[in-house]
Amino acid sequence: NVHSYAGSKRTQLRALATSKGKRLWQSESGPLSVTLASNTDAAIFMAGRIIQDLRELQPEAWIEWQVVDPGATWTSFTVNDAQETWTPVKRFYAQAGFSRYIRPGATFVDINNADMVAALAGDGSALILVVRNGDSAASKSFTFDLTSLPTLGASIDVYRTSTSEDLVNLTAVAVQDWNFTATAPAYSVTTYVIPLGG
Repeated sequence: NVHSYAGSKRTQLRALATSKGKRLWQSESGPLSVTLASNTDAAIFMAGRIIQDLRELQPEAWIEWQVVDPGATWTSFTVNDAQETWTPVKRFYAQAGFSRYIRPGATFVDINNADMVAALAGDGSALILVVRNGDSAASKSFTFDLTSLPTLGASIDVYRTSTSEDLVNLTAVAVQDWNFTATAPAYSVTTYVIPLGG
């Protein structure tokens, strides 16, 4: 059981837990000691933290500090106690790009980019790819080689959170010759659900 506010030995801890036959949880994280100007900044920052944890620590569970907090960069919801109402904010949508699609039972697979994480659904129905572009000024384009997959559907579902989008379901991306090209806008978190079937 570990908190991931900081630290540099995620891979070593994963190896230790595996060698001892222990499950490993990340049970608390957030932008501690990090100056962020807005909840959008926090959303992009935390997407990077989640990706780092999933790639290096590979925990069986990844748990937020708490989803409601008085600090604007720590919360996933704004809450009106008097009216008993709540509203999701940017950080909620960015993190939902992970939690709605990478579900219990998924297996993480290697991908050679520190701003991406890939997971195979537990039932083998899809490969989920989450891409973070932390650059606040420039978009980035990527071509994904899917030739190592045994089967592949014709199109890929895309969901994005950015400065102007809240986990929006975008137009599906076509697969051509076992690869696809996609552009991640500046300051965005994009989830690709790649079906593994004809």
